[in-house]
Amino acid sequence: MSLELLYHLNGENRGALYNWLQSQNSLPRIAWYPSAGSDYRDVLYLSEQYALRDPAPVPEPAPPTFFLHTDYGTFFQRELCSGIELYNDRRTIVKVEVFEELPRCDVALGHGIVEQMGGNTFAGRAVFMELEIRSKVLGLIRVPVLYAFCENEGFCANVLLPLRAKISHIVQVRYGAGMGSGGWAAGIWLWNVMERLGCEVYVGDGDRRRESGDLVAYERYPDLRGSERQILGVEIRRLQTKGWDRPWDGFDEVRWNIASSSLEDRTAG
Repeated sequence: MSLELLYHLNGENRGALYNWLQSQNSLPRIAWYPSAGSDYRDVLYLSEQYALRDPAPVPEPAPPTFFLHTDYGTFFQRELCSGIELYNDRRTIVKVEVFEELPRCDVALGHGIVEQMGGNTFAGRAVFMELEIRSKVLGLIRVPVLYAFCENEGFCANVLLPLRAKISHIVQVRYGAGMGSGGWAAGIWLWNVMERLGCEVYVGDGDRRRESGDLVAYERYPDLRGSERQILGVEIRRLQTKGWDRPWDGFDEVRWNIASSSLEDRTAG
């Protein structure tokens, strides 16, 4: 479940993440952004403020209260710490207000899934951050983010699924293969785990490729296998890709969809 997952990643620490967990009166709603790189747009576009600015045509699941990013970290060029700016384009500033190093989250880098580049000092690390976002459009947003620098496929197979983690939102935008990240998977396997993770809202750029890394992931992690069947229900929002990231390979929109299983559950209730 969501609490068990976060306590597992926190380990024996009694720092910022532990204090955040202890302060919660309800179960955290976790948004997972696999292959996030250095992108933090999810904390803006999945915020309550953005939903109010661009209302959904049907009742929308509640926004996430916690953000989980995974990627194996070859893109980071500087150390993370409290006080640094992760992004600043004068319209939006993303700053680390609180920082905590967590116990390592070592997931073996799978040959054929990711390129094992040398000099990756982030691989295996996990950090907790409280981010402050100042947006000229959305105002002030403060969010907790846990970043695990590991292979997305191994993290899902070895951590999320065994812990029966509940992930309310999944973001698949510009995932892996062909993006200059050294990854060979495009993330098609995410369709096979959405229902098991309890996904309520899927945000994706329409990429339906199956790359060589996805096939290797199926061989290495049988729990990721499935029919690759779309389980999306009603579309609730869309954004031109340039608003999230530059268009590529013909995928020019990012769309929010309610997962069909979530829609059925809420209709039945």
